[in-house]
Amino acid sequence: MKTKSIKLVSLLGIVIFISSACFFPASNAVQLDPAAQTVSAQTVVAAIVQTQLAELTIGAPTPHQTAPATLPEAPTQSPEPTSTLTLTPEPSLTPTPPKPIIIVSKNTNCRTGNAKNYDYVGALLTGEQAEIIARDSGNYWYVRLPSGTPCWLWGEYATITGDTSQLPVFTPPPSPTPSPDFAFSYKSMGVGPGYQCFMVDVKNTGSLTWESFTLNFHDLTHGDTASSTGNAFIAYDQWCAATESRPNLMPGETGTASVKTTLAHNPAGDNLEFTLKLCSMDGLAGTCLTKTITITY
Repeated sequence: MKTKSIKLVSLLGIVIFISSACFFPASNAVQLDPAAQTVSAQTVVAAIVQTQLAELTIGAPTPHQTAPATLPEAPTQSPEPTSTLTLTPEPSLTPTPPKPIIIVSKNTNCRTGNAKNYDYVGALLTGEQAEIIARDSGNYWYVRLPSGTPCWLWGEYATITGDTSQLPVFTPPPSPTPSPDFAFSYKSMGVGPGYQCFMVDVKNTGSLTWESFTLNFHDLTHGDTASSTGNAFIAYDQWCAATESRPNLMPGETGTASVKTTLAHNPAGDNLEFTLKLCSMDGLAGTCLTKTITITY
């Protein structure tokens, strides 16, 4: 705006100067007709004014002006993608039925298979409970003892809680070939009302469990004999009163076998023979083994 004002002032000065020159001629100039001078002066002034006004036109840049910088248009923002949240329904949870449990009313051995000739690995005691894993086609259950040991448990004294219909049926491994053995030695004699009882200590040194026995007594000096058979190993005191009873002798266990006899004499100094027969099943059935010892009483 300042530049335009200066030009406008200059224009007015030129107009005044030309007008003065036309109306105040020099003495040596050629004298023109006043009317002609006036017309000429007006023509010149009009031309100058038009030229300057053209330069002062608002918005038109002059050689001395710089065109205003053009601001870049704001970039058009692309709309952000709208994420669509898809809710996946959670799968319905089907409650897992509790695993069946077995409890026994009598201490029951647990073995590597579903029979008594399998190796003993533990026992489920009265009042304890074990998880049932599987079963066989009979009355044996494959369980996990409280110690974590899996084994086969006889169901004779068992009470089952829970659904066993979905349990798998396991086939036990082939029955092992047992190695039956035992050792025995003379223990003591007791005196009962009208009879005597002779006792021997028995230790199971094999891998087969002993369930029954027969003990034969023979006084080699006087010829007296006696025999007793049982499905339990019973110990007696000096009066032939029972003090302990074991239903069987598992591998490594020790028990007592006894025989009752009636002697008419004191056997002191006599040679006595004891023959012991052990069997793997009650009633002297199954695998049996017989051994004999002789002592001097």
